[in-house]
Amino acid sequence: MSVNDVIMAKKQVEKRKKLRTIKGQRTTFYILMFLPVLIQFSIFYIYLNFNSILLAFENYTIKIDGLGHTVEFAGFENFKIAFDFFTSKQSGEMIINSLILYAVNLFIVTTLAIFFSYYMSKRY
Repeated sequence: MSVNDVIMAKKQVEKRKKLRTIKGQRTTFYILMFLPVLIQFSIFYIYLNFNSILLAFENYTIKIDGLGHTVEFAGFENFKIAFDFFTSKQSGEMIINSLILYAVNLFIVTTLAIFFSYYMSKRY
């Protein structure tokens, strides 16, 4: 083995070390960039949805003195109350009124907003 071969081998080893550190730095950068997204997803999607499912099976009662509350397991009682409400005559009227309000908003208010914005763009 000549001196040139030893020098070339050392250079190749140094290149490999540089590439490893660059790859390590890139990996660290990617992990640090992905970490806030993962934390936000975990808190605001997974935790909140799981907590909402748990709240659906609980019943809250306010104490008489107004300070604090008690939490009891309600089972499917909350779902029974909701089902009874949505199958009543009163809820049918509310759904019809909501659909009428939606239609009025969609056709009348949106049309007026478009005409007003067109008038504003041509006026000024």
